Amino acid sequence: MVVKDNKKTIISVILIILVIIFICIFFKIIKKEEQNKEKDSAQNIATVEELKEETGLTGNTEIYEVQQEFDGRQVLTVKANIKYKVAFAGMIKKSVPTMEELDTILNENLPKENGIWIEKDSRDKILNLFNNENVNSKYTIDNNGYLRIQEKNKQNDIDKKIDKIINGDKQYILDVSSVCYIVDELSGDIWNYTFEKMDKFQTYEYFQDDNKMIVFINENSKNQLTNEEIFNSIVELF
Repeated sequence: MVVKDNKKTIISVILIILVIIFICIFFKIIKKEEQNKEKDSAQNIATVEELKEETGLTGNTEIYEVQQEFDGRQVLTVKANIKYKVAFAGMIKKSVPTMEELDTILNENLPKENGIWIEKDSRDKILNLFNNENVNSKYTIDNNGYLRIQEKNKQNDIDKKIDKIINGDKQYILDVSSVCYIVDELSGDIWNYTFEKMDKFQTYEYFQDDNKMIVFINENSKNQLTNEEIFNSIVELF
């Protein structure tokens, strides 16, 4: 019995030692990864500062990221998530947002589900666009602002594509507005941008961050575009 007890004790001690070794190795790996991240972040900040000085950009360093062109050149651009936040905050606020309020507006107002969400003042117009002769399904918007299929009928290719988006793993936000809000690459300032005035035939302007996209749809104030042109353009973007 004593021998068996000794064996159990030895095995237990060995197991404890192995666990301790594993924990030490694990934390050492984590610490090294954190150090590498800090090093990469510091190098990136230094590169951003250098490129800012070279190009004359004056915006806050934190809004920029380094991208590599096809010819190997490094350039600065405003981060996609910053562009997205600005566009979303401007859509909700309906005026130029400040950088300081972006996260608050996003956290309080960003739709929680994937699919196609419609800005509240644009819902009738969007329904008019989607319920047209090019589709067989009947579309509606639920109480939470999401586009839904009311009647599937005999789905054509466009209906199937919309159905896939509605039930997919990406989020699309649609707003009928020729005004969107952008970050000026040079100064880092936030501006309102009336893209319809710049090009009256531009059907939309969009901003994307990973699996989220905001699409600002031309108001078509002078009826220069047909509803069919606008609708087909949106579906093609999807």
